[in-house]
Amino acid sequence: MTETVRSLDSCEVHLGIDYSEHHRLTRLQKYMYPKIYRSTLVEDGRIISKDYSEQFGIKKPYLYSLNFGHNNCGGFCVKAGLGQFKLLYEQLPERYSFHEQQEQEAIAIGGKPFLAKQINNKKRYISMKDYRIEYLEKGKAEQFKFDIGGCGCAI
Repeated sequence: MTETVRSLDSCEVHLGIDYSEHHRLTRLQKYMYPKIYRSTLVEDGRIISKDYSEQFGIKKPYLYSLNFGHNNCGGFCVKAGLGQFKLLYEQLPERYSFHEQQEQEAIAIGGKPFLAKQINNKKRYISMKDYRIEYLEKGKAEQFKFDIGGCGCAI
């Protein structure tokens, strides 16, 4: 029996990068050439719906069904916006709690809080715990709902 083995060099890698992060895809394509990297969410710079990839047999990621703007890092990233953390808290509270605990451990050994955002026109470092207590639990995080972008570090 003869089995065909494809080289990884001949595969196309499809990424969940959307049109707003086109620069990430082009940078990766440049540095990883001749390997082929594509994003069906970018395709020629057009805005393409997130279900577009399904026609290629790529199942729509679970996070999209929860209204996340991207499927990077399981909905968590230390560079994510406050709106992203709000969504994580609302949609995946156990994941928010896990990362909050990880952050508290990092702070205990001298690390900084994960969140560094402009709040009332001043840069403020705020821990996930403080953000949860001061904003999320009090329903005051609505002002950050559009601060959801991806960080750009995954690639």
